[in-house]
Amino acid sequence: GLVLSVERNRVDDLGGRTFITTSIVSGQGQSGQNAQRIMPGQPLGVFWGPQYAGLDDKGRQLFNKYTVTRDAAGKETARVRAGTTMSPSGDDAGIIGNANPSYSVGLRSNGKWKRFDASMLVRAEMGRDVFNNTALVYANTGAILQDRNFLKSALDSKQALTEPAIYSSRWIEDGSFVRLQNVTVGYTFKV
Repeated sequence: GLVLSVERNRVDDLGGRTFITTSIVSGQGQSGQNAQRIMPGQPLGVFWGPQYAGLDDKGRQLFNKYTVTRDAAGKETARVRAGTTMSPSGDDAGIIGNANPSYSVGLRSNGKWKRFDASMLVRAEMGRDVFNNTALVYANTGAILQDRNFLKSALDSKQALTEPAIYSSRWIEDGSFVRLQNVTVGYTFKV
């Protein structure tokens, strides 16, 4: 048996509000930081933040900088990339990911041979993004100088030791997976 699921959602109206922030980011220096926004015209589960652009020659984090034009009501009418910045502002933030999978699929199979029987279930979700809050906190080089636990990847990073942990697209990862979810093997005895 095969099951394919494609689900889509879209926020139509927030009663006059332009967005609602949600999904608190945790960790040192992340007070008041949210990972997602609910916005008209977008699905629930979009990640919102600055777009990571790499490191400069001194190991400092760079983020895409934007010049934003708004109409009299404050609605954004144009967004033009204007280089990079080390300190992203509100205008530099945008949609950086989507927690909704493009599709989900499940494959179920069973069979019998003599007195043996077996069944299995393989499940997959493709095209979904996840926010790795653990990496934001523990893969950042700043943890090394603060006598805190850190991941080995922090030692391999070219990032300067004094750089702060900044929530951005750097920590949004591909959450697609395929996994063997269940296997059952049986044998029927003679009675």
